[in-house]
Amino acid sequence: MKRLYVIVGVILTLLSAFYFVQAIGKHWESLKSFEFGMLTLQAMIAAGVLYATTYLVSAATWQRALRFLGATLALGHSAAIILVSQFAKYLPGNVGHHVGRVLLAQRAGLPAQLVVGSLLVDSLMVVLAALLCSLPCYPLIWALASQRVALSGTWLLVILGCLLTAGAVAWLTRAHWLKAGALARLVSILANPKSFPLLGQGIGLYCISFLLGGLALSLLLGSLAPSVSPWSVLPEVVGVYAAAWLLGFLIPGAPAGLGIREACLLVGLAPIAGHDVALLAAALLRVTTTLMDAVVFAVGLVMMKRLPQA
Repeated sequence: MKRLYVIVGVILTLLSAFYFVQAIGKHWESLKSFEFGMLTLQAMIAAGVLYATTYLVSAATWQRALRFLGATLALGHSAAIILVSQFAKYLPGNVGHHVGRVLLAQRAGLPAQLVVGSLLVDSLMVVLAALLCSLPCYPLIWALASQRVALSGTWLLVILGCLLTAGAVAWLTRAHWLKAGALARLVSILANPKSFPLLGQGIGLYCISFLLGGLALSLLLGSLAPSVSPWSVLPEVVGVYAAAWLLGFLIPGAPAGLGIREACLLVGLAPIAGHDVALLAAALLRVTTTLMDAVVFAVGLVMMKRLPQA
């Protein structure tokens, strides 16, 4: 079984690297004629550090999702798994990083069923945090979602189809879930008021993560447009950043949110700094975060080698 994990991990890594290189090429093409000044380079470095910090926030939040289900995992181990598995988000379908996390967590001794449950809880917390942080941008979210699928009615049909499919799968596999008692246990935990503090902590941590991402974007805007004060526009930028993340998460088929997030950033930031600056800032943010994904992946691999395996 351990050998199978290694083979699957190598395949996922190679595929992720292929799409990662494509992502770099796509976004670097839009910046190859841009002259990088010292202020912009400094802003990119600062933005990269802030973005890397969000990985640690995600590791702490996933810890709480595991504790929510009665499991424990050291922060170092949680961080290593997050740093490595997130590299697979560049695979089409936007689910590769979830598969990678399940595989790596199993190597750490956590049951696959429990890890999948923790991913559901983790996703619930991050979506709720994104909804809170993007509160002023709901019209923007709806408009871009409607554009993405041509008509809002079609979008609703897609959601309905997904819900029906999920319901059919749940019904067909009900014997397994009832026997294992996993579904009833998850529902009972969610309904237990004693579990609310962990949910609140996770949502709060993810709000901090969106704040860090918004600050990174504000710094890039300020470096491109000196008339824009990063601190004065921070609340608006955080809202746009969270809305862009939410759309990239909810709309399937976009590796690492490519395309839809940039569109959201462009529309949301244009009134703040102008169309041209918004376009450059969105491209710079994507290049910065993409390069930083490679750095944190390498750091995660080093951490994984130093951690004991179950």
